[in-house]
Amino acid sequence: MDPVTLFTIGKTLLQSGPGLVRGVGALFGGKKAEVANQVASLVEQVNGLPEAQRPQRLQELLANLDPSALVTLEKIQADLEVELARIEAAREAERLQAETAQQAQQQETRRTEAQSADEFVRRTRPVIARRSAAFGMAYIVVAGMLFPLLNARYDAVLPSIDWLILTAIYAPALEFMGVRSIDKWKAGKLA
Repeated sequence: MDPVTLFTIGKTLLQSGPGLVRGVGALFGGKKAEVANQVASLVEQVNGLPEAQRPQRLQELLANLDPSALVTLEKIQADLEVELARIEAAREAERLQAETAQQAQQQETRRTEAQSADEFVRRTRPVIARRSAAFGMAYIVVAGMLFPLLNARYDAVLPSIDWLILTAIYAPALEFMGVRSIDKWKAGKLA
């Protein structure tokens, strides 16, 4: 078998781990179960090595298998890739479900606050957002316009706009307008 195929199979085996390899082999039984147990033992052997040496050593061990086991191993690798994709899809679905539940709870909290009979509760979040926006504008005017003029006029060393501080000042206003997470905003996922 060519080294590229062995490397690909080894990479999938290392990513899967010995437990999943045995599990996939046990699903089909017979020759696949035997080869899966044999290969899972090889994966366990290389797991004790440093991370950088694992793929090369596993590739060497796989090259020593008999040809019929290698053919079966290719079939196991295809099954493992399908299983890994299914596991990843399930993780992503769980993450999205948790995120959706969290957003629904936040929206329910906001609706409850907006419909509250207590005026203080009803107006607290909007007041905080308006003050955040006003203080942000004031910071821009002072640090972005006034400080540079004073620096030029009096040869002072006053700070200019610090984007971290500006973002912290604007955070309540941005959250009130629907920006939930800056990391998603940077990644281009505004929803």
